[in-house]
Amino acid sequence: VPGDDRRSIHWKTSARTGKLMVRQYEETRRSHMLIVLSTRLDDYASDEEFEDAISIAASLGVRTLTEGHTLTATTSRRRLSPGSARYLLDQYAGVEYEASAPSLSEVARRLARDHAGASVAIIVCGSLTDASEIRKARRYLPLKLRAVVMRSEPAAATTLRQLGDVDVATLGNLVDLGPTLRRLSR
Repeated sequence: VPGDDRRSIHWKTSARTGKLMVRQYEETRRSHMLIVLSTRLDDYASDEEFEDAISIAASLGVRTLTEGHTLTATTSRRRLSPGSARYLLDQYAGVEYEASAPSLSEVARRLARDHAGASVAIIVCGSLTDASEIRKARRYLPLKLRAVVMRSEPAAATTLRQLGDVDVATLGNLVDLGPTLRRLSR
């Protein structure tokens, strides 16, 4: 694609497939995943939507731990301790709505200050979180940080779109999480 370095072309694979293929390099430093679950009541249309958001955040956390990456898991107000996958799941099981929880942008401001070493931030929220709040939250996060928003919206079609430099995935069903993550990693 435009912008790829010509020195990264893998000529043997390109000759075999008939199209130009470029080597993909992984970061040498350990990935640090920051997962933020909005517990703000106003971000969710229903209890089912909130429960799905908890499941999304918990699934992402377990996957991160299983892959051996560093994990910071938070809700709108508190930090979870990701000692083990089982312990993390127990903590997510106790998460509840917070009527007076701060907005995503306020949470992002705090997290950018406290967790500047993260390489990827995934914000999990509900369908009532509007695009302007997502944009505002992104402004507080470091530019080098990859930002992804996972919106829980049961029964909706699963979609993936760009909002500036933020990937926004709407998940209508939890089974779509794996395929959505594969699409995001391309």
